Amino acid sequence: MLTPTYISENAPRAIRGALTGLYQLFETTGAMLAFWINYGSLLHLSGNSTWIVPLSMQALPAILLSVGMFFCHESPRFLARKDDWEQASAILSKVRSLPIEHPYVQTELQEMQAQLEEERALIGGNSWWDIQREMWTISGNRKRALISIFLMVCQQMTGTNAINYYAPTIFTDLGVTGNANSLFATGVYGICKVVGCALFLLFLADSLGRKKSLLGSAIAMGLCMFYLGFCQF
Repeated sequence: MLTPTYISENAPRAIRGALTGLYQLFETTGAMLAFWINYGSLLHLSGNSTWIVPLSMQALPAILLSVGMFFCHESPRFLARKDDWEQASAILSKVRSLPIEHPYVQTELQEMQAQLEEERALIGGNSWWDIQREMWTISGNRKRALISIFLMVCQQMTGTNAINYYAPTIFTDLGVTGNANSLFATGVYGICKVVGCALFLLFLADSLGRKKSLLGSAIAMGLCMFYLGFCQF
């Protein structure tokens, strides 16, 4: 969860939601590429290489992320929470491509300072225990934390990861015969996921709003899972 948090703390407010949504788009793109790597390995490799190469290639994004993070700066909000306002101002100026004296940068710093002062007034500090107290003893924050945890648990319980994992087997059961054909169908499924995610982020996420988008997509996914689980097998 650090990656979307880092994105949201660095992104301008106007495009914060879109940039955080790109995290999910790239995650879906990675899964799609993995499907096609499996398909290509089956066609062009033999022996143990058919599973060693796909597994090894999964390490490449992790390596790139690890190396890339050495060139990234701390988020301005994190530095502001540590009372390092000089560094926070310099980094915010850099990521906004504006001088520190620019009204946009100064307004954002003032808003950040006001938010942090309000938080400290409520919890009395910024230590780890203070943050935990803020999260669990303030009713509004406790509800937000529980909703976030509940949503992530429910996301894993929807079965979407099982669909990704067993997609070749599912397509075989649906009548797509042969390993190559089932892996090819899985690759097409990955492309559909990427296109669907991109269209949703571009045209629906901001126009429908977060709540309607969540409710609508949850109902649609539930109906698809019901059809796949009860009507097909």
